[in-house]
Amino acid sequence: MAATELQAVVAHGADTVQFFQLKQAVGGSEKFHSAVIAHSQRTDTRVFKELVDLGYKLKRADSTILGSTINAKVGIVFDWSNFWSYEYVDGISQDMDYVDSILDYYR
Repeated sequence: MAATELQAVVAHGADTVQFFQLKQAVGGSEKFHSAVIAHSQRTDTRVFKELVDLGYKLKRADSTILGSTINAKVGIVFDWSNFWSYEYVDGISQDMDYVDSILDYYR
């Protein structure tokens, strides 16, 4: 994501910008996933430079934007495929209730 897109995310109400993953893993399937810092450990890449620039811009941003809210008329789409994937699959989603999560976002 370009820094300008990330600034737009903050401008629309996000209090943080987070990345997965900062440093590329050396083992497991995640070694194939991109990262801010690749296996080469180089910091002169486009992604790294954009994120450093974004950090400086966010640091200089007016602190009143953090925690601010926008009252907007929204619609929530209940996705049955997502519901089924959470309700009927073992694993990390066992402790999550999809309906409660949707209602939390709605509120």
